[in-house]
Amino acid sequence: MKYTRWYDKDKNLQALMHVLEALSDEAKLEVTAEILQLLMQNYSPNTDELIEELDDQYVPIRRRWYDKFENLHSAIEILRITDIEDRKEIIEEIFRTIIELLEEYKHSKDLRE
Repeated sequence: MKYTRWYDKDKNLQALMHVLEALSDEAKLEVTAEILQLLMQNYSPNTDELIEELDDQYVPIRRRWYDKFENLHSAIEILRITDIEDRKEIIEEIFRTIIELLEEYKHSKDLRE
Protein backbone atom coordinates (compact mmCIF):
# COMPACT_ATOMS: atom_id res chain seq x y z
CA MET A 1 0.00 0.00 0.00
CA LYS A 2 1.38 3.36 -1.04
CA TYR A 3 0.89 6.09 1.54
CA THR A 4 0.11 9.51 0.11
CA ARG A 5 0.97 12.52 2.21
CA TRP A 6 -1.49 15.42 2.19
CA TYR A 7 0.90 17.55 0.15
CA ASP A 8 1.52 14.87 -2.48
CA LYS A 9 -1.95 15.49 -3.92
CA ASP A 10 -0.84 18.83 -5.40
CA LYS A 11 2.25 18.74 -7.64
CA ASN A 12 3.24 22.35 -6.88
CA LEU A 13 2.87 21.85 -3.16
CA GLN A 14 4.77 18.59 -3.38
CA ALA A 15 7.61 20.37 -5.23
CA LEU A 16 7.63 23.13 -2.62
CA MET A 17 7.91 20.61 0.20
CA HIS A 18 10.83 18.87 -1.54
CA VAL A 19 12.61 22.20 -2.03
CA LEU A 20 12.02 23.21 1.59
CA GLU A 21 13.32 19.88 2.81
CA ALA A 22 16.51 20.28 0.76
CA LEU A 23 17.32 23.75 2.14
CA SER A 24 19.94 24.20 4.83
CA ASP A 25 18.58 24.64 8.35
CA GLU A 26 19.50 28.32 8.24
CA ALA A 27 17.67 28.84 4.95
CA LYS A 28 14.66 26.89 6.25
CA LEU A 29 14.40 29.28 9.18
CA GLU A 30 14.62 32.35 6.95
CA VAL A 31 12.03 31.02 4.52
CA THR A 32 9.81 29.98 7.43
CA ALA A 33 9.79 33.53 8.78
CA GLU A 34 8.75 34.79 5.35
CA ILE A 35 6.05 32.12 5.01
CA LEU A 36 4.58 32.94 8.41
CA GLN A 37 4.62 36.66 7.69
CA LEU A 38 2.94 36.09 4.32
CA LEU A 39 0.30 33.81 5.79
CA MET A 40 -0.51 36.04 8.72
CA GLN A 41 -0.62 39.29 6.74
CA ASN A 42 -2.46 38.14 3.65
CA TYR A 43 -4.34 34.94 4.27
CA SER A 44 -5.25 34.74 7.94
CA PRO A 45 -7.42 37.70 8.85
CA ASN A 46 -8.49 36.12 12.14
CA THR A 47 -5.38 34.98 13.97
CA ASP A 48 -7.31 33.77 17.03
CA GLU A 49 -9.43 31.41 14.92
CA LEU A 50 -6.33 30.17 13.14
CA ILE A 51 -4.57 29.39 16.42
CA GLU A 52 -7.68 27.59 17.69
CA GLU A 53 -7.84 25.49 14.54
CA LEU A 54 -4.16 24.59 14.85
CA ASP A 55 -4.66 23.66 18.50
CA ASP A 56 -7.63 21.46 17.57
CA GLN A 57 -5.46 19.59 15.08
CA TYR A 58 -2.45 19.23 17.39
CA VAL A 59 -0.29 16.22 16.59
CA PRO A 60 1.58 15.06 19.72
CA ILE A 61 4.02 12.79 17.90
CA ARG A 62 6.17 14.69 15.47
CA ARG A 63 8.28 12.55 13.17
CA ARG A 64 8.12 14.51 9.95
CA TRP A 65 11.16 16.36 8.62
CA TYR A 66 9.45 19.74 9.05
CA ASP A 67 8.61 19.06 12.71
CA LYS A 68 12.25 19.70 13.66
CA PHE A 69 11.54 23.43 13.88
CA GLU A 70 8.41 24.63 15.68
CA ASN A 71 7.93 27.64 13.37
CA LEU A 72 8.33 25.54 10.24
CA HIS A 73 5.86 23.01 11.63
CA SER A 74 3.36 25.81 12.30
CA ALA A 75 3.87 27.34 8.85
CA ILE A 76 3.29 23.99 7.14
CA GLU A 77 0.22 23.28 9.26
CA ILE A 78 -1.22 26.72 8.44
CA LEU A 79 -0.53 26.06 4.78
CA ARG A 80 -2.30 22.71 5.09
CA ILE A 81 -5.51 24.27 6.45
CA THR A 82 -5.47 27.23 4.07
CA ASP A 83 -8.06 27.44 1.31
CA ILE A 84 -6.85 25.62 -1.83
CA GLU A 85 -7.10 28.69 -4.07
CA ASP A 86 -5.21 30.84 -1.57
CA ARG A 87 -2.65 28.08 -1.17
CA LYS A 88 -1.85 28.25 -4.91
CA GLU A 89 -1.00 31.95 -4.59
CA ILE A 90 0.96 31.34 -1.40
CA ILE A 91 3.04 28.61 -3.04
CA GLU A 92 3.99 31.00 -5.85
CA GLU A 93 5.00 33.63 -3.29
CA ILE A 94 7.04 31.10 -1.32
CA PHE A 95 8.90 29.99 -4.45
CA ARG A 96 9.69 33.64 -5.21
CA THR A 97 10.97 34.07 -1.67
CA ILE A 98 13.17 30.99 -1.95
CA ILE A 99 14.60 32.19 -5.27
CA GLU A 100 15.35 35.62 -3.79
CA LEU A 101 16.98 34.01 -0.76
CA LEU A 102 19.15 31.77 -2.92
CA GLU A 103 20.16 34.74 -5.06
CA GLU A 104 21.14 36.67 -1.92
CA TYR A 105 23.21 33.70 -0.70
CA LYS A 106 24.92 33.43 -4.06
CA HIS A 107 25.62 37.16 -4.13
CA SER A 108 27.04 37.19 -0.59
CA LYS A 109 29.17 34.14 -1.39
CA ASP A 110 30.50 35.85 -4.54
CA LEU A 111 31.42 38.92 -2.48
CA ARG A 112 33.41 36.80 -0.01
CA GLU A 113 35.44 35.11 -2.75
